[in-house]
Amino acid sequence: MPLIALEIQNVRIYKHARLSPDPHLNLIVGSNASGKTTLLEAIHLLSVGRSFRTSQIEQIQNRTGSGLSVQGQASDPGTKSCTHIGLVHTEQGRRATVNGLVQNQMSTLAQYLPLQVISPDTHYEFRNSARHRRGVLDWGLFHVEPDFLGLWNRYQRIVQQRNAAL
Repeated sequence: MPLIALEIQNVRIYKHARLSPDPHLNLIVGSNASGKTTLLEAIHLLSVGRSFRTSQIEQIQNRTGSGLSVQGQASDPGTKSCTHIGLVHTEQGRRATVNGLVQNQMSTLAQYLPLQVISPDTHYEFRNSARHRRGVLDWGLFHVEPDFLGLWNRYQRIVQQRNAAL
């Protein structure tokens, strides 16, 4: 689903920003340290609930505000409907919402805004890490096969139980 609206609050250099990206193609240009990567990071946060730059979400938060928020609207070209998705991080924790309803799992966001980060180092990771290659395959299946998420979660739980038993 293409992202057609984005609102960012207290994410790194952005105290508040509102964008209406084109559903087909967007170019992000600017000088160094102007917020290009932060914009991509905010979109990634909205999609998967975490940053591709750091595992500590507190590092992403703008120092002048309390908590951070990324809200968006994704459109489904097939049904011509829009879905409002959001991620809020406060001192109480993270909360993902879809159409105003709180979600139990962050993976729910990815169902509405699928994305894959391709960085300059991606090909090294893909070539050198079987875990990374498997992750790319799992991510693709997650977006193509509706039953995959439930099966994958069960598989992960079984592997953890087996490892604990061993």
